[in-house]
Amino acid sequence: MQLLSAVESSSSSSTSGGGNILAQTIPYVLLIFFLSIMNAFCTQRYQFLSYQSGIIIRTAVTSAIYEKSLKLSPRGRQGLTS
Repeated sequence: MQLLSAVESSSSSSTSGGGNILAQTIPYVLLIFFLSIMNAFCTQRYQFLSYQSGIIIRTAVTSAIYEKSLKLSPRGRQGLTS
């Protein structure tokens, strides 16, 4: 929000002061562009790590349940359906 207000104030002062608006606003435009690219990379990395940890947790829970079912006695398995 502060960046947008800085660009607006820069454009209003340069049009009234006669400065070159393009030379003053190009750094802000490039900054916004690179920040949006960085945001895309960070979001992708976050989603990848979330999916990866979800797969690891799901595998651990499935493995624990499977190992528990193998250790059940025949009497304990009577109540289970296959």
